[in-house]
Amino acid sequence: MLVDSPVLGVSYFFINEVVDDPSLISIHRTFWHQVMRQRLCAPAQFFTYHILRLKENTLIARYVFLIAAFTISDLFHTLSDIGAGLEWKQIDAMRFFVTQALGIMFENGVQAMFRAMATQSRTVRHKVRRRWSKAIEYVWVMVWMTWTRSSWFYSKMYSQTGDEWDQLLPFSLLRRT
Repeated sequence: MLVDSPVLGVSYFFINEVVDDPSLISIHRTFWHQVMRQRLCAPAQFFTYHILRLKENTLIARYVFLIAAFTISDLFHTLSDIGAGLEWKQIDAMRFFVTQALGIMFENGVQAMFRAMATQSRTVRHKVRRRWSKAIEYVWVMVWMTWTRSSWFYSKMYSQTGDEWDQLLPFSLLRRT
């Protein structure tokens, strides 16, 4: 691969975007929904603004749109899992995708509270405050994605082997052998 390859440039752009804004919405906007963004957002937009007739740029419209987009994404992934041969009880896409919308709403609330507290407290310099904020955001995103993705990926791994005790590594820190 050449250094000036378009693939490298796209990857570099995506990584920089996440480094600059470590948040759940940034992760989803950058990696998961790039290809399907229009397919997910157009029906969610129609549902939010034309069927429910919510006013644009309101908090309720934003979150209804968000939940609708992730629900549509869930439907696509559920159909994909069914097509891959998973049984209905093994499909955990709903838990993962709808939980992402709830995580983004929680994240927005915490960010709003932090911004309100940060503007009231002028004793800490902006650079120091921003560095700690970004570190906390990185940890939050890593913990959230690890917690939510594990059930979705486990169901796929289990469906391929059929053995409840199959694992990715030959050892487990959580289970006695």
